[in-house]
Amino acid sequence: MPRFRTALAVVGIAVGAAVPLASPALAATPTNDTVDGARAISALPFDDTVDTSQATSDSNDSELNAQCGAPVTNGSVWYTYTPAQDGGAVFDVSGSDYSSGVIVAEGGPGNWFVDTCGPGAVGVPVFAGTTYYVLAFSDTPGVTGGHLVFHADQAPPPPTLSLSVNKTGKVDHYGNAVVSGTLTCTNATDTFIEADLYQPVGRFAVSGSGYTGDITCDGTPQPWSAVVTPNNGKFGGGKAATFTFAVGCGQIFCSDTFATQTVKLSK
Repeated sequence: MPRFRTALAVVGIAVGAAVPLASPALAATPTNDTVDGARAISALPFDDTVDTSQATSDSNDSELNAQCGAPVTNGSVWYTYTPAQDGGAVFDVSGSDYSSGVIVAEGGPGNWFVDTCGPGAVGVPVFAGTTYYVLAFSDTPGVTGGHLVFHADQAPPPPTLSLSVNKTGKVDHYGNAVVSGTLTCTNATDTFIEADLYQPVGRFAVSGSGYTGDITCDGTPQPWSAVVTPNNGKFGGGKAATFTFAVGCGQIFCSDTFATQTVKLSK
């Protein structure tokens, strides 16, 4: 193809045709190319599309990335967000036509503090009256930018958790105890349960801990069970006291709860 364009130009000159050759149009430098021109996010949700093929990077990018560690911050553009109330915000550039990253920071030139950063999308707790600077950039060496699709929105609320422990449990032939119950939760993508068990045996006591996770969090009671391995001795049939702790984490926030229960273990 390059040879074809060259040949056509030579013919045009030879016959004296005054036909101007078209040049590809260059995109303008984005107005929010530097921090001084940062585009304000007045309310959430917020959407923006920018041609970043002519965007640049400067010393502010370098200062921020010194705390973040992205491969590069090519073709970056800036946004600001000052929330009216405490909460959480999500900044998403995953819809862009090139691999993109986001840095969220406070402070200003020479005094930057990075709250969070990452590829594709990030979430961060935000506090009323604080100005957050959001840098969106190409994270691929050699790629300046392209068609940036920027989306900002409220973060989901903190998870809710309700934990129960069954009053009966089992002991296997190794002396491990199995305790179980239900967990009801919302707004969590990751869950974790730790069950601690304490069983008096005369003047002695057997104790241990068990763990489980990856419990479905859809607002309905979901069964869970954990094998509690003793730290000393073996668990046996009879009563034992449990302290069970549950944690659920969403995109930004985590919540926790606990339950105590006397469990009757059987073999």
